[in-house]
Amino acid sequence: MYKQLEEAGELDLCRRRPQGILSSACYSMLMLKTRRLQVLIDEEQYRRLEAAAARRKVPVAVVVREALDARLALHPSERQAAAEAVLSAPRMKVPDLAELRAELDALRGRAG
Repeated sequence: MYKQLEEAGELDLCRRRPQGILSSACYSMLMLKTRRLQVLIDEEQYRRLEAAAARRKVPVAVVVREALDARLALHPSERQAAAEAVLSAPRMKVPDLAELRAELDALRGRAG
């Protein structure tokens, strides 16, 4: 995917993501974030978020998203429908591991 974005001039190589799109890797999938949310919290809440993020070496936003997902979990029937949708999706061509590593190294500016 990155190769096609790079060739089309749509890849911000400094950030390693499509230009103008916030993205996050989750369960080995690229998930495009399309909504921004501003929430005011007190210092103690932020301190706890920062501490949790630092322990796991992830951004505070990841901790917030995971907390939302845990608190607002899908109903089992919704989870089943989502799983069925993923499993019924058409197969994708996936490069072998060596080819994938070479592409990532090239994007990072490393020699293979």
